[in-house]
Amino acid sequence: MELVIAEKPSVAQSIAAVLGATQRKDGYLEGNEYLVSWCVGHLVELGQPESYEEAWKKWSYESLPIIPQEWQHEVKSDTKAQYQILKKLMHDDRVDAVVCATDAGREGELIFRLTYNMAGCRKPMKRLWISSIIFAQAATMITCIIQHYAGRKQTGLWVSMGQDFLRYYMAVRH
Repeated sequence: MELVIAEKPSVAQSIAAVLGATQRKDGYLEGNEYLVSWCVGHLVELGQPESYEEAWKKWSYESLPIIPQEWQHEVKSDTKAQYQILKKLMHDDRVDAVVCATDAGREGELIFRLTYNMAGCRKPMKRLWISSIIFAQAATMITCIIQHYAGRKQTGLWVSMGQDFLRYYMAVRH
């Protein structure tokens, strides 16, 4: 089973629909040998100054620059619940690999990597290199193909072929 992590819930829902992960759970979707979840933007951020030294809690211009010996990261308090869900999923025994499906580019990659590292995940990592706009267009195209063949003989075959095509197109499978 693969865990696919998107940057936003809306993108995760689009990916899940294409992969056939239709069972809604708390903070993720499941089905067809996939778990699909999301980061809700930045779940992990740089530690606040006081996490390095208590004296830095009330800093002044004279104490600048504040440059710690080693940078620390912490889970944002307002996204802690979703982080805990992702951490639990990453350590789920059913998960063989984690697919980074955040937006293509540095920011999306950072969001995923900080979450992956903070969770202490060591499972193999794959990359779905897309932007949410491109994925939405491709998902719409595949959905149209599936709907075109709906009601005909072997509808399930066409749905499977559409899903398989999108997996290939988006390079989820290696």
